[in-house]
Formats: sequence, C-alpha cells, structure tokens
Amino acid sequence: MSSLRSPDWRARTKSQDFLHDLAVVARGIASLSYNGRVDRANAIRLLKALVAAGANSDTLMAGAWVFGVAQKVSLRGTDLASALAYAEGQGWIIDGTKKGWMTISRAGERAARLYVVDL
Repeated sequence: MSSLRSPDWRARTKSQDFLHDLAVVARGIASLSYNGRVDRANAIRLLKALVAAGANSDTLMAGAWVFGVAQKVSLRGTDLASALAYAEGQGWIIDGTKKGWMTISRAGERAARLYVVDL
C-alpha cells in the first residue's frame, strides 16, 4: 500500500503536524517563560499576515501554509509556537476538520482588523 503514495505525501503530513506540535510544546512551557504582551502582539501580527495572505473564517489553512506565512513576518520557533498557543487560547485560530489544518475564527478576523500592535 505504501508504494502507492508519492514520497512527498509523508513530508506534507509531517510539516502540517509540525505547527500543531509547536503549539503543544508552547502550552507546556508557557508557565516557565510567559510574556503575555509579546505573545499577544505576535499572535495579532500572525493573524494580520494570514488575513493579508487571503485567509478567512470560510477557508481551511494547511499548517505548512501557516508556517510559510509566519516565516515571512519573522515568526519562528518558540515565538511562533507561543503566538499560535495564544491565538488558540483566545479562540482566534481553531482546529480545522482535518488533522494538521486550522482556520481563523470570525473573532480572529476582527482581531486582525481591530488591534494596533504596540509594546
């Protein structure tokens, strides 16, 4: 059966799961090194970038696509994981119907439009 799948199928699955794993790790370390203002600012920055790239509450986003958009606004590693965890905690980003996929909620769309990020 596995010979029927293309070699890049497994890579796509791993990259889609990567963001979910980062968010889980961020939740675990949040109590150790939590900076709510920075996490909030990064989450809003990520939402703004996703909306600018065409995401909305009616579309599913692949984790790999979210990761690519985040890299364009210089969110990587634990900064990205913390931003995702914060956005999920606020209900701005929610799990999609498929594993490794997510969507922006209507509240997330409003947050991307309303908030001015300042520290």
